[in-house]
Amino acid sequence: QEHEKAYWLFAPAAGLALLLPEGGYTFFELMWSFSMYLETVAIIPQAWMIYNQKQARKNVQLFVLLLAAFRICYIMSWFSGVTPAPA
Repeated sequence: QEHEKAYWLFAPAAGLALLLPEGGYTFFELMWSFSMYLETVAIIPQAWMIYNQKQARKNVQLFVLLLAAFRICYIMSWFSGVTPAPA
């Protein structure tokens, strides 16, 4: 039953990939955008579980918090269009 609750993450990730693809509407660009959005929202069930249990170890809580922060920063840099300098 637990894994069925996570299916609601697919629709928003697919919708965002269709609305905001990275480089165009090619198959690979859409799949890359979908995977990026899905990876970003996949942390939500883990954070929700930790919040509900209130017994998670501190290192697990810190890991999930830092992973969420990384994903938020990654998405923000992606939206800003910052590209790395050529080598």
